[in-house]
Amino acid sequence: MDHFLNPSCSSFLILILSNRFFYFNLSTVSLNISLPGFMDIFDTDLTTVQWLMTGFTFATGIIAPLCGYLGNCFGTRKLFLLSVAGLMTLTLRSF
Repeated sequence: MDHFLNPSCSSFLILILSNRFFYFNLSTVSLNISLPGFMDIFDTDLTTVQWLMTGFTFATGIIAPLCGYLGNCFGTRKLFLLSVAGLMTLTLRSF
């Protein structure tokens, strides 16, 4: 635990966390801009489409710490390769 008391390590940790918060807000805002498009595509009202935003925020809040935990358990390389394989498999099954 002594390495967390190092000022340079603390600054690096703050930089990483602030970077993560920026990208989380960026993805949320970019989804917010597309809400009128979703209203047209699904032919529904704003209240119903706002649940899309809520679900996306909730899922991101759950998946981010879960990925960190799984990365510690199985290793980040294995987790990345499994994610790429899963993405490719699900993409090919969608056709």
